[in-house]
Amino acid sequence: MGFLPQLLTAVALLTVAQLGLVQGQASALWGLLLLLAPYVVGRLSRRSMLAGHFRRASLLGRLLGLWSVVGFGVFVLGTNWIALLRQWSGSSLDPESWPELTLIPAFAPFVILQVLCIDAEARVNTRPGVGRSAARGLALRMFLSTVTPLAVYLGVLGVVGAVPLARTLVEEVDLYHALFLTLLLVGMSLGVPHLIANAWRTRPLEPGPTSEILGRVAERAGFTCREVRVWDTGNLIANAAIVGVGRRRLVLLSDALLQTLGPRELASVYGHEIGHAKCRHVSIFLAWSLGFFLAADLLAPASELWGSVFLAGALGTWILCFGWLSRRSELEADLYSLNLLGDSEALASALGQVGQRMSDRGGWRHFSASIRMGFLASVSTDPEVGRRFKRRMRVGAWLGAGLLAVTGALELRQMGEAYGPQRTRADLALGRYPAAIARAAKLDGEWSELRALTQLVASLAERGPVGEEQLERALTEDLNRKEWVRAGGWAALLALRGSAPATDFLRLMELVDEGAGGGREAESLEARLPPSWKVPH
Repeated sequence: MGFLPQLLTAVALLTVAQLGLVQGQASALWGLLLLLAPYVVGRLSRRSMLAGHFRRASLLGRLLGLWSVVGFGVFVLGTNWIALLRQWSGSSLDPESWPELTLIPAFAPFVILQVLCIDAEARVNTRPGVGRSAARGLALRMFLSTVTPLAVYLGVLGVVGAVPLARTLVEEVDLYHALFLTLLLVGMSLGVPHLIANAWRTRPLEPGPTSEILGRVAERAGFTCREVRVWDTGNLIANAAIVGVGRRRLVLLSDALLQTLGPRELASVYGHEIGHAKCRHVSIFLAWSLGFFLAADLLAPASELWGSVFLAGALGTWILCFGWLSRRSELEADLYSLNLLGDSEALASALGQVGQRMSDRGGWRHFSASIRMGFLASVSTDPEVGRRFKRRMRVGAWLGAGLLAVTGALELRQMGEAYGPQRTRADLALGRYPAAIARAAKLDGEWSELRALTQLVASLAERGPVGEEQLERALTEDLNRKEWVRAGGWAALLALRGSAPATDFLRLMELVDEGAGGGREAESLEARLPPSWKVPH
């Protein structure tokens, strides 16, 4: 999770660049400065620290940690990188269109900058030798585990996109799109433990006193998992984690944690990780996240531009809200461990030792050790503090479930209402004209134009390659100009593109332009087409 905010921010920045909201001129100097910046910032941070200017060193260190997204934003928004990619590849790189393989080189500057930042941070914080190599390797493995799900997602989209039937159904029918995303999410959730176990360099915890202690804690809590594993970090990180869902969960204990803590402290930390499972934090995070983004989708403006801007803002808001909820979930897991084992001294000692190694710094997902220890002290002094906190967390969980239930029901209702027309469009796109006509006949009066266009498309497709005279006749006899412009013309245009040469399709756009009496309505017509259907000029 360490690199997740940077990755999500990079996705948002690339979306803004694809929309063309900000664009400069490419320059070799831009790229050189961005590549050298991590080392310059790192060197300045180290000099400031050695000179005793710790505040300045801390600020420069934070800038170095964020430079991958800062530099990526400067690059994609300050150069014509996206325009060059479109020119080289011939891809549209439209955020509303089906994801393309060109997205891989589009993200390449972010990946390169992040790798350079990891190397620069290792040079600042460690001495040359084994320690520096271990720090660099650890960070690279964690970054790999963060970007792998995105790579898998793009790979699956590439496979689905290569099958016309699957792509069309997912692209045109909201219900199939939701089913596809659900299956993808479930598959990734099941694969995360395997990914983490391999990417983070872990090994099974050997039988012995430690495994016996943890086994007794799990038995007391009624907790089961697939395995407890040792996370080899080169003794750089003292931390623990739980990944996965159900019986496929893995609990990871870092090598430094096992060497630093005693039996009571390890038992308390293990109780904390069990608390995440028992409090169903993964389910709560998922409910809030899905409910939030479904609500954003329902409230997003219809305009392609403002809709994308709105969703980018929603993504930033989600990042902040997720961090807020995650920090409090850590407190709830602490509270569970305290209630399970009743050993506040051991848990506070574990937090203190881990916090000392991390300079007692909080983060996006965790409060600092001192804040968590203060919370435990308050609960030990007044148990009502813990009970009130638990009630608030329970209310938050129910609110998340309620948000998901309401937004999910609204989305399903919209999907159900749109299924008939959307499936008709999909059949048109696939050239299944008899099926499209049969579906269109069942549509109510609201979709009368779609029924008329379906009949027109089927009749034109039966004529074979469409010439200029047939196109003119279609516009003047089969469907008048007013109905054509009002309906958007997208269904007939799509079908004609499949049965007519590209020159005929371009000629059809010209005829619409002439028939509409000028360029403005013709431009609005083409603007109303889905991006993947627009004619290249």
